[in-house]
Amino acid sequence: MIRNKSKISASLPDEVLSEYYAIISDKLLCRAPYTSLYFHPDGEVGACCLNKNSFFYGKYPRNNIEEILNSNRRKLHQGYVKSNNLILGCNVCQENLLAGNYSGVMSLGYKNQNLKNHITRIDFELSHQCNLNCIMCERDKGNPVMVYNSNFIEEIQPLLKNIEYANFIGGEPFLINIYYDIWNIINKINPKCMINVQTNGSILNERVINLLNNRNFLITISLDSVNKTSFEKIRRNGNFNTVIKNFHIFNQNMNGKLKTMQVSVCPLTVNRYEITEIIDFANTNYCNVFFNYVDNPKHLSLKYLSSEKLNETINNYKKYIKDYKLVTPHAKNNLEAIKGLLELLEKWNKDTVKREHESIEIQRQELVSIFSKIREEQNKEIINELLSILPKNIKLSKQKYKDVKSMNIDEKLNELKKRNLKKKEILIIALSFFEFYQFENDFYE
Repeated sequence: MIRNKSKISASLPDEVLSEYYAIISDKLLCRAPYTSLYFHPDGEVGACCLNKNSFFYGKYPRNNIEEILNSNRRKLHQGYVKSNNLILGCNVCQENLLAGNYSGVMSLGYKNQNLKNHITRIDFELSHQCNLNCIMCERDKGNPVMVYNSNFIEEIQPLLKNIEYANFIGGEPFLINIYYDIWNIINKINPKCMINVQTNGSILNERVINLLNNRNFLITISLDSVNKTSFEKIRRNGNFNTVIKNFHIFNQNMNGKLKTMQVSVCPLTVNRYEITEIIDFANTNYCNVFFNYVDNPKHLSLKYLSSEKLNETINNYKKYIKDYKLVTPHAKNNLEAIKGLLELLEKWNKDTVKREHESIEIQRQELVSIFSKIREEQNKEIINELLSILPKNIKLSKQKYKDVKSMNIDEKLNELKKRNLKKKEILIIALSFFEFYQFENDFYE
């Protein structure tokens, strides 16, 4: 029994807490609120990437770093996590824990951070500037005015002297100039600090190679398919041959440092049957796999597949696990990763079965009535195409039915058009408004 002396009640059952604490061998559910800061492109600063738009400690430069470190919100977050309560922006970890997907819990990434009276880890996501246009990415990948400048560099230096781990995310980190300034400073004032860069693997020039010469400079690579056709349709503007060539150079560099490179994977509707191939590839190359939690965009998330398609996916993974062979030292880690993903899918499937059971059937004529609210002619064209695809009668969950009836469809479609999506992509996402996700393979045409 996990006893709680605080007045804050735990948000997780005792049996889940007991199992997870046995795995992490720690007294804290997550160390991030105590040891870490995560800087987002818009200036929000929180504990980790999953707290974005959920719970943050302050906003830079409106709040300086000292104010953020000493904020009441940070202290409050620490108190809740200490009491095993994850309601302050930690819903993704809570969902993974409840599903039994322990290997997919973000707090594992912080469990080795030392609890000291200063920050020991900083995650930098200062810009979303990128050279790819991945189908699952909804970030603004342009180069807007950055809130982080020379003042930030000066203000962050006292923290850089003492940190043990610095993590860099994009966009594509090797395109973000301010990162090179920070790397140079860390190398000068804190050369023992471990630096990790999560790259899409597309850039490997002399400047990057010079960074790799630093023994403490580590690489995590994002890879959502090991099939050229699939890869280039998921990671648009990407060149599969270039990325795989760079993968092997990065991996050789990591092996030479006696480090294990991590392969970060987004499990999507369009690559769900390629997940096992990615694991085999990682095992062959002595890499660890980490599956990202993907619930947006909905038309690409496994969470919103029909129960029929989720069952197909689940059975595919179960068969793979049954025949799995521990052929490399890293295979055990990757077996746990896919088992964790399977646990999450089974939890999602239960929710889907319940949602489908409680759905409401509505007639096409009612949809026509809802669509009649549309004012813009271009949007009417899209909706007419959508009506030609939808069946005569459709089923919606009760909540979705309420949402659809009150939806400003013009506003929704205009938001999609601002993202410079193709007409077919807008149509597929529009279908997802009405809980139609079975058209995901259209992205491959």
